[in-house]
Amino acid sequence: MPEPTAAPVAVIGAGLAGATVARALRNAGHPVVVLDKGRGPGGRFATRRVEIAGIRCRFDHGTPALPGACAVLDSVLRPALDAGDAAPWPCGPSTDAVVGVPGMNAIVRSILGDIAPRFGVTVRGLTRRRDGWHLALDGPETAGPFRAVIVTAPAPQAAALLEGHAPALAAHAASATVHPDWAVMMAFSDAAGAEAAAARLAADDDVGAIALEGTKPGRQPGTLVVHLTQAASARRLEDEADRIAADIRAMLPQSTKLLHCAAHRWRYARVTSPTPPTLFDLATGLGAAGDWCDPAGDAAGALRAANACVAALTAARPPRVVP
Repeated sequence: MPEPTAAPVAVIGAGLAGATVARALRNAGHPVVVLDKGRGPGGRFATRRVEIAGIRCRFDHGTPALPGACAVLDSVLRPALDAGDAAPWPCGPSTDAVVGVPGMNAIVRSILGDIAPRFGVTVRGLTRRRDGWHLALDGPETAGPFRAVIVTAPAPQAAALLEGHAPALAAHAASATVHPDWAVMMAFSDAAGAEAAAARLAADDDVGAIALEGTKPGRQPGTLVVHLTQAASARRLEDEADRIAADIRAMLPQSTKLLHCAAHRWRYARVTSPTPPTLFDLATGLGAAGDWCDPAGDAAGALRAANACVAALTAARPPRVVP
């Protein structure tokens, strides 16, 4: 167990990997500080809340669901299911699909528990001093000292932070191939309208996965999320969100009773990556976790990487703070 006076471990990112790292470290007795540039936890386990005609609708515009039968994910899904923060989705892409309730980010909130991240904080750089690691934030603000730093940001952002400090980790992050994803959130006057729209949109070559949000537990009927294919998302990466939404809307008959249509770009979504040489640099006290840290490149991979990073950190006991 670490000394009570030891400096905390900084975890950059409050998505699935970051929350898992933070929870495991806290459970092992390590003080942790979680920082995330977003407005709330989740990362790609994101849920957009929109009020439409006086009704609050939720769209899981990132990861639509998780496979409940995955043994790796059971450690986070089982507690969330037991707590009511997740539920089966019988109409999902697989018979074992599980979703967060009332949104996908509820699963990450369940993992964090009593850990309160600092949101709206962008980490610009790392500096190692005698007393530990310090983080450069927006403007003149800094955070630290930290006895170790675990980066769970997307691969390109992680590479920039780790460069010059942990060469092997930085090189691995830079080698990952990251693909974007355009997601379009739509609401219709009723469930039948959403189902008809989904059937029509599915015939277009640029349309990939479609999630009938309204069939998820606790969601508003008549809502769906449309994802462009990997190729279409890459081709239209720099398009305006309004243009993407308008083009999807134009695929439907003018008589369609569409109440809401908005697009969101995930610049860093799907990832393919080789096996990393290590996930924790013993010499520096820097580590990494995320889907880009595992060849699977998915949620299960992110969880495996998080657990491996924590195991290496706790076994090695990162550098002590120098008084």
